Amino acid sequence: MSVKVLVNSVQCKKCNDIIESKHTHDLQYCKCKSIYIDGGTDYQRYGGNIELIDFSYSVYEEILQICGVEFTDKAQYENVKRAVESLKIEGIQPTYDRVKGIKDLLDGKITHEELAVRYKKGT
Repeated sequence: MSVKVLVNSVQCKKCNDIIESKHTHDLQYCKCKSIYIDGGTDYQRYGGNIELIDFSYSVYEEILQICGVEFTDKAQYENVKRAVESLKIEGIQPTYDRVKGIKDLLDGKITHEELAVRYKKGT
């Protein structure tokens, strides 16, 4: 499981300054220079006296993945995860294409028949 940074903002517990990095390489220091934040929504890099950093102002989104396929809907992720576990029981190795096929089926992008054709082709 990984996370995506939606808001990269922290507060310094020493000077109470709230700082936000809005884009890549947007290094921001608090007023007293005790802490810094960087990375915008691409990554979160922080430093200084890390005991003084309050991360409660940052917002994150959990990224759910199976074989490199990302899911934003947790229920769909759980459904695909169960299907992948069934594949493993049947001796079928999950791959990106297989997981994507199951996701596409649940999204209504392909039919059961189209998914079966994909499996017969070995993808």
